[in-house]
Amino acid sequence: MRQLPLLLSLLFLLVACTGKPQTAPVYTGAVSIVVPAKILAGQAFSVTVNAMAIEGTSVDVMVLDSYGPRIYHTPLIEHVASFIITNADTQHAGMLLIQATIGATHASTTVLIRAGPAISPLITMVGPRTVPADGRAFGMAAAVPADRFGNLVDDGTAVELQVQHSDGKSTLRHIQTANGIAWARMSGGDTAGQIFVAGSSGSARGLEADFSATAGWPISFTVMADPSTAPADGRRLLLLRTSRIQDRQGNAMPDGTLITFAVIMPDGTQQRIPAYTLDGIAEAPLQAARSPGSAQVIGTLLGVASPLLTITFGAGPAIGQIALDAHVERSLGVLIITAGPLVGPLGQLVADGTLVEFTVTDSAGRTQQINAPSSLGVAVAELPSSGLVAGAGQVVARAGAGQGQALFIMP
Repeated sequence: MRQLPLLLSLLFLLVACTGKPQTAPVYTGAVSIVVPAKILAGQAFSVTVNAMAIEGTSVDVMVLDSYGPRIYHTPLIEHVASFIITNADTQHAGMLLIQATIGATHASTTVLIRAGPAISPLITMVGPRTVPADGRAFGMAAAVPADRFGNLVDDGTAVELQVQHSDGKSTLRHIQTANGIAWARMSGGDTAGQIFVAGSSGSARGLEADFSATAGWPISFTVMADPSTAPADGRRLLLLRTSRIQDRQGNAMPDGTLITFAVIMPDGTQQRIPAYTLDGIAEAPLQAARSPGSAQVIGTLLGVASPLLTITFGAGPAIGQIALDAHVERSLGVLIITAGPLVGPLGQLVADGTLVEFTVTDSAGRTQQINAPSSLGVAVAELPSSGLVAGAGQVVARAGAGQGQALFIMP
């Protein structure tokens, strides 16, 4: 019986050891956060969390912006937890959310991060690249100020645009940013040339931007030929030239503007000769007609046409009757045709290389054409006789206004 108290004591200890351990209660009290309402980008600031939790309780703080969350842990010391948000976490302008968690209690607040002052280089842009210098058209200039971290500055930030117009005058435009951009319309004026724009905001400066004011819609212009007349030798070149093509303000068309010379030659053939302006004037060569008569020329540009120009081509390169000889060389099997001398309007021999057109008709009425260049006033052509029918045939020669004919016998 003396052992019963000892057994009861052991049983009590065994039951006590097998019981569940007790845990500390979860904190559900108040939590407050103290932070500045706003800071500049890249500025560090302190976060203070107040709570009446047990000394040493861990405080979880989440800092969240548009680039994602960062988590901080710090213990309570005398009911206060403090730490610093470094400038590495405050470089992006916008709203910063801070949330503290102790146990089952959460508290949150926000800090506004404002962009710092604009820095150089200030981005300045213009568009479109060209506008008509008609006194009515406008371009646009825009400045995009940003701080050292690339944040767009606050709305209402002052920006100045210094503008040098194509007429040499300068103006200063005062504008303000909205949604990070400051912009203004820029008149193209009525003088063709370059317009330069330079932006500034505080101490920030940018590179200049430029756009062009070009001539507006052209007014009427004329076309001339140099020389105004020429012999119809099919060889000489005339120079077609426009007057200075300009708009109503007197601005010349930009260099490289396309103009088309539409030409109707004396024989009715049509040509389209492209040319490009230089200092407002376009030039193009025109080869002389091969038959006498009048050619008609107009220039067209952007729907504007010049008055009709008439060019007279006189008789040439040869005039009068052309002496012609045609005979068959049986040993060679060819018909040899000799035309000349070919004489021009001044009694001179025609230039070497002048083409003479020969039309050969055999006894069966079949015709063939062959061209031959002249040398020292004489043109010689050869035609295989195998393609000619036996009997009397005829050759006709033409060189401009000059003509000649001869008979031949095909054995």
